[in-house]
Amino acid sequence: MRADGKTKEMKSVNHDRVKETIDSQDSIDRVTVKIEKEAGEVSEVKIPASISKLLAEKNPHAMIEIESKEGAYRLPASEVNRVALATELGEDVTLTIMVNEGEGPNVTVQSTKEKVRSMYVEFKLFASGNGKEVEITQLHDYAEGDIHVSGEINPLRATVLKLNESDKTSVPTIFNEDVATFKTMSNGTFVIVESEVSFNDLSETYWAKDYLEKLAAKHIFKGNPDGSVKPKDSITRAELAVLIKRSLALQSGDAYTGTFIDVKGQEWYVNELMPVIKREVVRGLGNGKFAPNDKVTRQEAVVMISRAMDIVGFDAAQLDISKTTAMFTDEEAIASWAKEDVERLIQANIMEGRNDGRFDPKAPTTRAEMAKMVDELLQFVKLTNK
Repeated sequence: MRADGKTKEMKSVNHDRVKETIDSQDSIDRVTVKIEKEAGEVSEVKIPASISKLLAEKNPHAMIEIESKEGAYRLPASEVNRVALATELGEDVTLTIMVNEGEGPNVTVQSTKEKVRSMYVEFKLFASGNGKEVEITQLHDYAEGDIHVSGEINPLRATVLKLNESDKTSVPTIFNEDVATFKTMSNGTFVIVESEVSFNDLSETYWAKDYLEKLAAKHIFKGNPDGSVKPKDSITRAELAVLIKRSLALQSGDAYTGTFIDVKGQEWYVNELMPVIKREVVRGLGNGKFAPNDKVTRQEAVVMISRAMDIVGFDAAQLDISKTTAMFTDEEAIASWAKEDVERLIQANIMEGRNDGRFDPKAPTTRAEMAKMVDELLQFVKLTNK
């Protein structure tokens, strides 16, 4: 019995039995542990890290999956090995994975525009060894989670949110009937939220209206305090970096350390800049500067989006390789450092040329164009519904 009055249901995974299962199969993509528990019970699963090593040797992309009535949690076996090394707990490391109903902090408000569409689900990960135990809150690669949807939902206006002490962050989410599957680089409490967002400067027929409202409902794109979104305004380098960070839910436990001489550390975007610096989505201008307030050209935007594709991975077979930069009348104007990325994005249907046949590489990227690119990116890498 825990201090909160709930009964703890514990399950330990037997190393030899799982090894026998892994060795008996030619290929394996996951090891699944199912937890049965009664109302009021909480559960935890203890897994020797040695199992993940065996699994990763068989398949580097294999997962350890925990299923309970609240949902499911899938942790890459390779991530388990990284945790065991990073925590310096010795060779005999045991992981404890918990999937239970959680409590929602007072940061998600029920309103006419935002509705909670699931229970709060808590995903926790601990590593123990040498008489010590540490909680793992940040991950290097994506873990996956499943949460059950309560009632009907519009997948284009809903997302899973991770609840923090004072705010909430969106994570990439795919809805399949009554289950929301999300990817996260951090553990904690998660919930499904459905929102209705509109902007007062978008007409019903504006070409990017659906893109802008979809990303806003998913807590990726934000408008202005006066209710506008200013779709024709140019987007800045800092704004694009933040959009990529939010859309992929990139995480970094590092504080900003003065990477760029023109970013001091007090700027509104600085906390969201570190994850994209760490993942090399942004690399600066080569002179020590980031130029955060400069307008992003179309070819610069393409390069940053292409780097984001590499972070999450994608199916290259889905690229339409018949499309090349030769289709543009101004092909020679595309910088050599951007040409390969331009081809990738047009082949993925993330980026298009102008109606007159130009790519227009040096033109500023508008907020509307960027919203379309981000949504098409998420669709192509299967991190949002179409």
